Amino acid sequence: MSNSSAPSGTAAAELDVFQRRTVELERLLHAASAREIEREREIGALREQVELLDIAHDAILVRRLDGVITYWNRGAERMYDIRREDAVGRASHELLRTAFPAPLPAIERSLLEAGRWEGDLKHTTPRGVVIVASRWVLRRGPSGAPETVFEINNDITARKAAEEERDRQTALLKRQAQLLDLAHDAILLRALDGTIAYWNQGAERMYGYAAAEAIGARSHELLGTRFPAALPAIERALRTEGHWQGELEHTRRDGGTITVESRWVVQADPGDAEALIMEINTDITARKEAERMRSEQQQELIRLQATAIAELSTPLIPITDHVVVMPLIGVLDTLRAQQAMDTLLQGLSSSGATVAIVDITGVKVVDTKVADALIRVAQGARLLGAEVVLTGIRADVAQTMVGLGVDLRNIVTRGTLQGGIAYALSRPGARGRLA
Repeated sequence: MSNSSAPSGTAAAELDVFQRRTVELERLLHAASAREIEREREIGALREQVELLDIAHDAILVRRLDGVITYWNRGAERMYDIRREDAVGRASHELLRTAFPAPLPAIERSLLEAGRWEGDLKHTTPRGVVIVASRWVLRRGPSGAPETVFEINNDITARKAAEEERDRQTALLKRQAQLLDLAHDAILLRALDGTIAYWNQGAERMYGYAAAEAIGARSHELLGTRFPAALPAIERALRTEGHWQGELEHTRRDGGTITVESRWVVQADPGDAEALIMEINTDITARKEAERMRSEQQQELIRLQATAIAELSTPLIPITDHVVVMPLIGVLDTLRAQQAMDTLLQGLSSSGATVAIVDITGVKVVDTKVADALIRVAQGARLLGAEVVLTGIRADVAQTMVGLGVDLRNIVTRGTLQGGIAYALSRPGARGRLA
């Protein structure tokens, strides 16, 4: 009996082949779908990376080994003011007119050997010169051959300008410090509490303390400063005016004392706790000593001149060995009367004269003080054993003396100098030898 419902051997084989191909096709479709999903994931990841690169503030570009740009992020657009479509396809070093810190071939050799390079570059763009800190990373292909360069540029133009300005200021300060060291004066900087922050070579020479010894010490303690006024008063004036000037006395390291002309200037707001005081001290010790000596010389000269004038204004003229004459001329005030008395008494004492003629013919005014002085002269002469003869009393002077009640009873008077000399020579023992 034949089995017509069972498949033939050929049909079963064909069905088996069909089923296997169907399974393989389903596997291939599944694999393709998985690859598509993976590719979509990779593309998504790449999009995210590109978006992150565009968010970055730095300029990021990808270029071939020949320098042609294949990627240009938004940071590069902002930094260089060049749009992406204008940059891609251009040679980067030509587009940015790059100035390198070393020859480009040497930089490229270093990149190939190390796989990376870093340095500062100068780029010229439509917005001007930009200085960047550039980092290059070499990307190699599956075979290991170099393919592209990933370049990240950070704008350091402002920082470099600040560094150059700082270097310029530093160099300027060094030159100023060198100039300060050339100064003969002592120049120091100190805080408001007196702590020394700077001490030039002039200060080293003047005081004998090296800068290393002085810096950190308090100036007034180190130098034993003696002030012309109370220190709080000087500091108040400094805070009010911003400066002070005066003479100070300082003690050197060797114990010697010097006088300085000191000038203080506050370098900032006196109310600022960080303010510094610049102090410039000029040694005037020799000048002060010269002034002192000159003053002493002037005083001695004045004394000698006064003595000469006194001698000229109250001369004592010898007539004989025992008779002297003192003619008085002009105004006879208290000082001059005292000078006359001193001259007369010294002359009587040294000469041994017994008669002194005081002639007042040239005295214009005789008042109580003058009359009193004449009486005291006579009294002093009598104490030395001499007699005083007053001559040259004019009529108006006589009336004045009578009106003043001047008592001249113990004084010999004569109207003229000649009469006085005649009287003196008539005295016993007064004639002697003519002078």
